[in-house]
Formats: sequence, C-alpha cells, structure tokens
Amino acid sequence: MVEFHKVVEPLTDPAAHGGNAADAFHVVCPSLPGGASRKYPRPRRVARQCHALLGDRYRRFFGRLYWESFGAKRHAAYRVTVQTGIAVFPKEIVTPVRKWMEASYTNIQHWSEMPKGGHFAAFEQPELFVREMRDFFRTLREPSAS
Repeated sequence: MVEFHKVVEPLTDPAAHGGNAADAFHVVCPSLPGGASRKYPRPRRVARQCHALLGDRYRRFFGRLYWESFGAKRHAAYRVTVQTGIAVFPKEIVTPVRKWMEASYTNIQHWSEMPKGGHFAAFEQPELFVREMRDFFRTLREPSAS
C-alpha cells in the first residue's frame, strides 16, 4: 500500500488534483499482510469485505493470478493480446526492452520511456505515474482520430 499512497487520490479523484474527471479510476492496491496505514483499511478487513462481496470468484481470481505469476507456468512461453501500455522507468531492476516485450505482449499500444524513477515508480515519481496511467487509459475510451 505504501508504494501507491501518493497516487490513489489523484487517480480516483483527478478533478481535485488538476485533472479531468473523466480520467477517474477505481483503484485496488496490493498490500503485504499487516502493512496498512491508518488512512486506509487493514488488508485483512479488506480481504474479508472483498470475500463477502465476491466469494469464490475472489479466491479463484487471486489464486489464478498468483499461480500464473509464480507457479509452474511462470517460465512457459505465453502471449498477451490485450491492448497494453508500458511505461519504462530507467532505474527499474530490469529495464524492459520493447523488442523483447513484443514477444509476449503482442498488442503494445502505448510505450513511454520516463526521465526518472524506478521499481517503485508510483512512490518515487507519482506525477509521472499518474500521467502515464491517464494517458494510456484515455486512448482506450476515446475513439481514434483516424
């Protein structure tokens, strides 16, 4: 949660932070167990609330997300065909290379190379992070000019 606390409000209420209300997001922040701040609900409480609302779907979704991220298939070849936006922060632990990314992400619509920031981009460079999120997702909801 700490990584994202600087971007939650600008993303959920952009008009209050100099942006366009149409750019608002619903934000779900990952958090390590026990890592909540006073301003945001404790992860265990959020998990209980989500579980009550989503039940088995919640468990299946996060179970699948975990398995696909860290399970046996992690090193297997796969291709992602959804519209994808990538912001490359220069101090990332492993800086993405577009040619290599295109092998797995076959529909990259937005590629930006940031002037600064790293692995914790939302915490380190919240303004850049928010701008990139807004710019990419705006292209998905606005018809192209062509």
